[in-house]
Amino acid sequence: RLAVPVLFDLGKINTLRSQRELSKAADFTLDNAGGDLITNTSAAYFNVLVQIETLAATEAAEAAAKRQFEYADKRLEVGLAPITDVHEARAEYDSARAATIVQRNNLQDAYQALTQITGTKFVNLKALPDDFRPELPAEQSADTWVASALENNPGLKAVEHQTRSAEIDVATARSGHLPTLSFGASYGRNTSWDGDSASSSLSSIGGDGHSRTIGLTLNVPIFSGGITQSQVRQAIATRDATRDVYEQQKRALERSTRNAYQVLVAGVSEVEARRLAAPRRVCPSRQL
Repeated sequence: RLAVPVLFDLGKINTLRSQRELSKAADFTLDNAGGDLITNTSAAYFNVLVQIETLAATEAAEAAAKRQFEYADKRLEVGLAPITDVHEARAEYDSARAATIVQRNNLQDAYQALTQITGTKFVNLKALPDDFRPELPAEQSADTWVASALENNPGLKAVEHQTRSAEIDVATARSGHLPTLSFGASYGRNTSWDGDSASSSLSSIGGDGHSRTIGLTLNVPIFSGGITQSQVRQAIATRDATRDVYEQQKRALERSTRNAYQVLVAGVSEVEARRLAAPRRVCPSRQL
């Protein structure tokens, strides 16, 4: 018997369309994972650089606190300072030492975080050059960044295709009320034998027959016990939930993009301000 697949089934057609949308969503999800990997690696790298500079600052603060303690101790020896000044200087020095110990641990943890992402152990990272001057992209604004993010963000694109798939699933569920048309064909061959079992010799008369059948089958659903209506309500609820997820992610993306732009603007201004202020720093002198 030879059977040909269904000629028309709107439910299966919509299922195919839905799966294609999910396939596109999976591709964008993969792209989004790659982007997250780049972002996390960059964040871990710059965190190590920040921890290195922070450790240098805490070590400098420890050295300054040590000198202050030694200075107060010498003043005590010559009778120019009370014992309370020495105790206060000692407390500040001990606090600075503790901060340095904690910061060394933070630096090691930052290195471990970078190793966890990359799978490579790092010892000394190359920092940015001293004359590094960050700049904003030319002729761009927060609105431009937001428009670009909404158009090209792979995570949002993935949710968008998932929403389309959920919308098609509603049509798939409703197609349970629609008829299906299938094509069928069959071929058969029959052979019959007649003989006298009482005789000593077997005499047979053979006959062959061939049958061929071709037809169309129309299947019209009449009653399914309410399962189709339930599937439609479930598909609509899933579609509405997916739309809400898409809208929430879209708003979150817009907010995070605007915040990233503002942070970048503030960071560039802060770097420039610190660069201009660095040559003007004056350290107060101490005399016995």
